[in-house]
Amino acid sequence: MRVYVVIYNLSIGGIFTFAQNLVTNLRKKHKVDASIYVYIPESVALNKVLVQKSGIPVDTAYKNQTSIRFFNLYYNIVKALFPKYDARSKTLNFFFKRNIKKKKITILHSNYQHCDSVCLRIAEESEIKVIITDHGSYRMTPLPKNRLDLMQIVASKSNALIALTDKTQENFSKHNIEVSQTLVFKKIYNGIDLSRLPNSSFQIDTIEPDDFVFGMLARGTKEKGWEIAIKAFELLKAKKPNQGIKLVLTGEGEYLQQLSRQYEKHSDIIFTGATNKPLDIIQHYHVALFPSYLNVESMPFSIIEYLQCGKPVLASCIGSIEEMLSTDGQLAGDVISLDQLNAENLSRLMNLYLEDNSLVENKSELSLKAVKKFDLNMISKSYLDVYNLINRSKR
Repeated sequence: MRVYVVIYNLSIGGIFTFAQNLVTNLRKKHKVDASIYVYIPESVALNKVLVQKSGIPVDTAYKNQTSIRFFNLYYNIVKALFPKYDARSKTLNFFFKRNIKKKKITILHSNYQHCDSVCLRIAEESEIKVIITDHGSYRMTPLPKNRLDLMQIVASKSNALIALTDKTQENFSKHNIEVSQTLVFKKIYNGIDLSRLPNSSFQIDTIEPDDFVFGMLARGTKEKGWEIAIKAFELLKAKKPNQGIKLVLTGEGEYLQQLSRQYEKHSDIIFTGATNKPLDIIQHYHVALFPSYLNVESMPFSIIEYLQCGKPVLASCIGSIEEMLSTDGQLAGDVISLDQLNAENLSRLMNLYLEDNSLVENKSELSLKAVKKFDLNMISKSYLDVYNLINRSKR
């Protein structure tokens, strides 16, 4: 059994972290010949250090800058001459098929809707099996027509569909999409290596020992709720002008750079930029924030990392966040419904935690319990069971 865990592009974030964790565990614990395939080659070239530090095989169509420049020039010329011909997709698919054949891949494990489509088309021409993990693409609301069409194909052509939440399966039923009787449809959480610990010597220079730290780590898109977090912090700071309170924001992208420039004179708001060692930063939080209103939010990896560090989480009630925080009939933090999600309500919750050390301590203990359901060893074994099951199937 040889497995390609297929992702669309390579960047610091939840899907790559999931793929990296899964492949690493499959290789070390179960001796599975697994590697990552990145569909967009430019993203691999831009993140060479990330690839090197991952310590696992990462393949793509082409990696060096000379090849990237050559093919981009070729695409532009073809587009100018034949506007309707998609030379880029044809080329990327060619290299993908070539790598599959070269490595004798038997299972494609796709993690993005465009890759789902490509993998299923390749499987039609071979005996390769396809497993798809839905990271939110098939549970978003509303669903565009092209996504519904793809869901029909996924339901009838794939060998296994893994959902992070029950809402994926509910969405298939809601839209009357008939699922093949041979399709393995399971819920499996994202996984994290619970043995991994933050570097206790890592410091954030602008944080003082007596500061109470709120923090947020996520992808640098507006819908993650960055401005809600910032405005909530400003409201809190206005009420407690003489108290040492800091807001640490970690992520990358043009949007966050814009926010960083906008709030550069606010010394209590710290933009750290991107990191490939999130636990090192999260360990300095007292309380973690995640006020997302992104409609494809499913099981944010940042929240799993918050829990691993034992941090109470104040978040929006979207995707499976409430389920993620649940343990022993309690929540490892608090959630705000989407219709009540605003800076004022988040600031009110932040103030509760700021004023009550026992609340922080109690929720921190719950966080360390809640994270156990994301144990990578357990998650990896669940995926291996699915691989073995579909590998034996005739479909």
